[in-house]
Order: sequence, then structure tokens, then C-alpha cells
Amino acid sequence: MLAQFGVPWLFPRLGHFKRTLPQVSLNFVRYQHAHDFATPHEFDAAIQYSYGNWPSANARYLIGKETSIVCSPQLRDALPLRTPQDLMHATLLQHIEVPLAWQDWMEANGLDTSASRFGPGFNLYSLIIRAAVSGFGVGIVPTCLVEDELQAGTPERPF
Repeated sequence: MLAQFGVPWLFPRLGHFKRTLPQVSLNFVRYQHAHDFATPHEFDAAIQYSYGNWPSANARYLIGKETSIVCSPQLRDALPLRTPQDLMHATLLQHIEVPLAWQDWMEANGLDTSASRFGPGFNLYSLIIRAAVSGFGVGIVPTCLVEDELQAGTPERPF
């Protein structure tokens, strides 16, 4: 299981899970590879981050497709960021394993995508969130990973 999924989203829900299903035993192990559900294993389920194309498995979407644009309140005011078009003047924080995130978002919002792949790259969303909070740039991150921070107001959605 990815720690960046477990810590902010899954772990806060474990108490409720245990109270609801006390007979279920959970083990959290290092993510090694996609599991082949056609061969017997010593587990009944796995949480995997991917498109869910696994033979012999019943995949069910949990969470993670919904994204939020995030930045610090100071950066939002300094640029200023009031509309999606204002992103053309911002440093776009990039997830190196999701290189088309900004391009896809900009296309969906009718914006010019020519600068969508420029900006500092990170390999973890948690680093993008921290960089956005510090005012380093604007991030696009799965909303489930930043819900608590959004409620606290750091980072925040600029528009």
C-alpha cells in the first residue's frame, strides 16, 4: 500500500472499520508489485494504485481520481490567481509519474497547454503538497490526499 494514500485517507478511517468489522484482520505491507489474483495467496484483498486491469480480480474504484488545484494563500494573492487562465503565470508543480496531469486539466478547462509540462518535478504527492504550502508553486493533487489541509486553509484552492 502506498503510504501517501494510507496516512492521509485510509488510516483515519481504520477505527471505524475495526468497530464495524472486528473479525477482519488487516496487515499493511510494502508495495512490491501488482498481484496475480489467479494464483492463491495468503490474502483476500489488496489496495493497489493503478487502472485496475488485473486478470482474475474484481477491481473496485475507491478514491483518488478527483483532483484539486492547490497553492498557498500568499502565492494566490501575490500572482494573483483568480481564474484558471492566471495559471499561465504560475510555477506548475509536476508529478513525474503523472506527466500529463496539468495538460489534461488545462485541456478540460479550455486553456493553452503549451506550458503544461514545465515546472519542478516531484515523485510524491506529499512533496507537491508541501511545496505548494510553502509558496513554491501550484500543484494538482488527488483531493483525498489533501482534504484535511484544505479544511485548515493551507494549502487552499485558488479559484
